[in-house]
Amino acid sequence: MNGNAAQRHLSVARRPVIALVVPALVEGGGVRAVADFIARGIERTGAYDLRCFSLAMWSRDRSSVRLRDPRSWRGVQSFIGDWCGRPYTHVGTWMAEIEFMRYRPRKALRAVLAGCDLIQVVCGSPAWANAVLGLGKPISVHVATRARIERHMRDTHPRGLSARWRRRMTAMTDFLDDRALSQVDAIQVMNPWMLDYAHKLNADRDVDLCLAPPGVNTELFRPSSRRTPQREPYILCVARLDDPRKHIGLLLEAYARLPAVVRGKVRLVLAGS
Repeated sequence: MNGNAAQRHLSVARRPVIALVVPALVEGGGVRAVADFIARGIERTGAYDLRCFSLAMWSRDRSSVRLRDPRSWRGVQSFIGDWCGRPYTHVGTWMAEIEFMRYRPRKALRAVLAGCDLIQVVCGSPAWANAVLGLGKPISVHVATRARIERHMRDTHPRGLSARWRRRMTAMTDFLDDRALSQVDAIQVMNPWMLDYAHKLNADRDVDLCLAPPGVNTELFRPSSRRTPQREPYILCVARLDDPRKHIGLLLEAYARLPAVVRGKVRLVLAGS
């Protein structure tokens, strides 16, 4: 077999490569949990090779070029890390202090994705998919919400220059959310209203749209067999308690307004993550 024939044989025999692209892959939260669920699903098929990639999400990302740190001006960097036993490549961005720059394509990211056949983006808002548009590869995005919806409470009454700057970044991110949803090849959403929104944006385009609500691992999360609910009633709240978007204060206020006789029988249990 000559060299050209061998190369053709390898290209036919190799398994398709799926790139899993996630902002701040090793950070906690729901996006990481969804990414791990999708990664395990891909691995179970045995039909694909999985490569994992992390995108710079924070203004102080050490792989990014930061306006306020001349030491970073050497250019966008990347590094290899470990995520749930899988190797991953983290890629920085240009001018990390400016939010919309984190959603832009960059040469370093294009280079590490060159050998992949399909790109699966998992993110909170779809703007992140802009970073991989234009690579000539099919793109699928699993998304939770829109930036404008997620930040509504924060941006409604901005006070000070910083708050006004953040509201302006939200407006630009909202534009990029729509741009991504209008250009990717497949979209998975976690709730019906987001499905309706994606349908409206793609009314004149053939795109695979799927409602994929988050599930609960009933093997891990289940009532204890040692507990009698009638004797030990409680209300359980599981959330990131320091996240203002969860509005834990509203829950506490509602609990405080319960009749005293009810509060005396039902405990409120907060479990932070």
